[in-house]
Amino acid sequence: MIRTMLISLLAAGMFSVAQAAVLVTADNAGEASEQYFDRGAFVLVQGGQPAFGVDRAGNCWFVADGRLVIDPCEQMFAAMSGMRDQAMAGLDPQQRAMMEQMMAMRQPAQPPAVTSSGSRTIAGYSAQCSAIGGSREVCVSEKLLQEVKAEMGDGRFIEMFKRFGESMEKMAGEDPEAKAVAALLERGYPMLDMQKVSAIPGIDPAMLQFVPEAQRAQIMQQLGGTSGQQTQGTVVTRVERNATMPDFDLSRLPRVGFTEFMQQSMAQMGQMPRTR
Repeated sequence: MIRTMLISLLAAGMFSVAQAAVLVTADNAGEASEQYFDRGAFVLVQGGQPAFGVDRAGNCWFVADGRLVIDPCEQMFAAMSGMRDQAMAGLDPQQRAMMEQMMAMRQPAQPPAVTSSGSRTIAGYSAQCSAIGGSREVCVSEKLLQEVKAEMGDGRFIEMFKRFGESMEKMAGEDPEAKAVAALLERGYPMLDMQKVSAIPGIDPAMLQFVPEAQRAQIMQQLGGTSGQQTQGTVVTRVERNATMPDFDLSRLPRVGFTEFMQQSMAQMGQMPRTR
C-alpha cells in the first residue's frame, strides 16, 4: 500500500502556491516521497511529480498512464466498492478461479496478533510502535497526527481515510492485517511501516506475502531461515511545518473519470493472453 488542488484552479490544471503547509518526507526502499497537507487539501508527490491528491472541494484525483483521473471522493469510493464484483463478472471461468484462489491465499487462518514493541523517536517525533504478526512493525505518532488534522480538519481527514480503506477492502477483499494497521492509524500518523519479505532470487516478495504466516515461516526455514529475508517498507525522514507547496501544471494531461478509467483498465486486462 496513499490529495490537493483548489477546484477553481483545477479547471486550469494548476496547483496554487500554498503557505505554511505541513510537509512529511518519507523513504520507501530508497525512493523519496513528499506529502503536503495544507488547509484541507492533500498532495502526494513522488519523483518530483504529483501522484495523488484530495482538493478542498472534496475531489480525489491521481495521475495514471499520462492522464488525470478525478472524481468527487464520495463517487470514487462508491465506484471502488463495486469494482470487485464488476471485475469478477468480466472474467472467464479460468481467470475467475485464479482470482478467487489468490484472494483466498491472502486470508490468514486468524487475525494477526498486535503487540507493543515500545516507543522510539522518528524524524523528531515520539512514536508508539506495534508488531503485527511476526513479520511487520508499524509506528505511529499522535502528535504529528494532531498537526496534520489541524491542517486537514479533524473529522474530514479521519473519515476520508476510513472510507478509502473500506472501499479498498470491498474491491480487494477483506484483509485482517490491513484492518489491524487501520486501527493503529486512527491513533497516530504512520512514521514507520516495515515488513520482512523474501530476498531469495526467483521468488517475488509480493507473492510470498500472500502465503499464510505459518506456511511462510515453514518455507523460510526450509530455505535457510533468515538468510532469505530482508526488511523493507516506509519510514518518515523529515517533517517541516512551514513548507510551501510547489506549483504543478497538469493542464497538458487529459482528464478522465474514475469509473471510465477503471472500465478501460479492466477491458485491457481482458485482452491479455490467457493461460491454457
